[in-house]
Amino acid sequence: MNDSYSTALHEHQLGNLDLAEELYHLALKGDPKNCEVLHLLGILRSQRQDYLNAHYFIERALVIDQDSATLHNSMGNVLQKLGQHERAISHYATALNLEPNNASVHNNLGNIFYQLDKISEAKKHYSEAIRLRPGYVDAYYNLSLVLIKQDLASEAMGHLESVINLSPQHGLAHSNLAYLLQLQGDYDRAMQYYQRALDILGDSVLSHHNLGVIFTKRGKNDEAIYHFKKVLDLQPDHLEALHNLGSIFLLQRKPKEALPFFLQLAQISKDFDTYYNLGVIYLDMALFEEAAGYFNKSLKISPNDFSTNLNLGAIYLQLRDFVQAEHYYLKSSHLQPDNEEVRYILAAIQQNGSSQKAPLIYVQHLFDQYAPYFDKHLKILDHQAPQVLFDAVCKELGEEGQSLMILDLGCGTGLAGDKFKSISKTIVGIDISEGMLDKARNKGIYTDLKLGSIEDLLPMFSNVGLILAADSLVYFGDLESVFAKCRHALDFGGIFAFTIESTDLYPFVLQRSARFAHSDKYIKEIAMLNDFILLQSSSIHLRKQDDSYIDGYLFVLRRG
Repeated sequence: MNDSYSTALHEHQLGNLDLAEELYHLALKGDPKNCEVLHLLGILRSQRQDYLNAHYFIERALVIDQDSATLHNSMGNVLQKLGQHERAISHYATALNLEPNNASVHNNLGNIFYQLDKISEAKKHYSEAIRLRPGYVDAYYNLSLVLIKQDLASEAMGHLESVINLSPQHGLAHSNLAYLLQLQGDYDRAMQYYQRALDILGDSVLSHHNLGVIFTKRGKNDEAIYHFKKVLDLQPDHLEALHNLGSIFLLQRKPKEALPFFLQLAQISKDFDTYYNLGVIYLDMALFEEAAGYFNKSLKISPNDFSTNLNLGAIYLQLRDFVQAEHYYLKSSHLQPDNEEVRYILAAIQQNGSSQKAPLIYVQHLFDQYAPYFDKHLKILDHQAPQVLFDAVCKELGEEGQSLMILDLGCGTGLAGDKFKSISKTIVGIDISEGMLDKARNKGIYTDLKLGSIEDLLPMFSNVGLILAADSLVYFGDLESVFAKCRHALDFGGIFAFTIESTDLYPFVLQRSARFAHSDKYIKEIAMLNDFILLQSSSIHLRKQDDSYIDGYLFVLRRG
């Protein structure tokens, strides 16, 4: 029996559980009441997560030796796994009566009280375990979890540092310390500990996810994407990683890249944010029916959400369904009565004639959203204004127009500026949209770019040779202020060339497109009032809308 027992114990220690169990049973045949063998069989069965049979063997051992603190401690462990907490506590208490200074039993009692959310009792037993065994790593770590739960972050961090000092390869201690440092905003140290946790534990959902969060906060999107994708490799249905990845791509104006993550989220989490973001993605992609479908799902969850109602209004405005558009803009107006964007668009839809110009915030939002697709979209729409303006200006300038100071009002992404760069000495672009200016900046067309409104920035300039406005005056009804400021900015004999949408209604009208159209008579009147000489005026096609062209006027004026 002794040989079988010794060999069994050796194989058990090596992790050869099948052979060890066979040898333990062989030993029991020779000595059926051997407590130590029965106990070891119970431990082996626990290792296999077969807790019922583990209970059976340890119970047999306890019948033989009721005064063994070790057996009562092991029975407590098995009963805890079986969810029989009160019985487990009873066995741990018996073990402590037999051996009051047993640190392991105090730690195990701490675990069960922590599981039962009896935090004070858990803390007492973990602290006692550490007092009895000052280098007890598990007790230090477990006590740190209690302190975290009690919002005692500084104390918890101290205990986690003790764990790491005692056991440098304790991956969870590194991970939890990193999390506490992250909460305190100490991102540099947090990242170091998360990376160390990954080195120890291998890939970890928690560490990868929180590293992704930190990199996102720091604007390092490529690194954040790497870690969130690592999370999904480990846990494909991780809600936060899916949402964070989709959100990063949305912020980068990459709706196609964001789409699969939010579609996957929609299969798992049918919540407002997921549906709303899918609506935004499809709206950005100009897939209006799909966008409307998801926004309507959002409204079922939150009927009074302002942004959802506003986006639905914008979709139906694009689809030229003015009845539906009015419905959603009226709802938006009810939710935010002082919102000037909504009031302006309602005025356009209802044709009430009350607006004199578009609110700056409306134009800014419109073109910030439009910037990623602006060039491609206008090419599809056969945008005529830049080329028509260039041809007309060159006709007036002849050979003299080779070295001009040019000001491009509402320059957008630089479609007009690109035409005129060849005849410029300096060329400055003005636009209200940062998104548009970013696109223009990347093209390297302009000497300088200014962010702001046309009316606010024009007074900064003087001695300008040429001012351009390619379709940018459609967001002004009353143009008298713009004309006066252009006259002031131009050098004597300087040229003001622009396109507008045309109407027979004097002086101008706000159209349902939310753009203004002006009459020929009105433009000529304010040109005369500001001492401009009319060099050219003609009817032109500006761009396509649906299957027809939008009619406009081209004007070339000279400052007198």
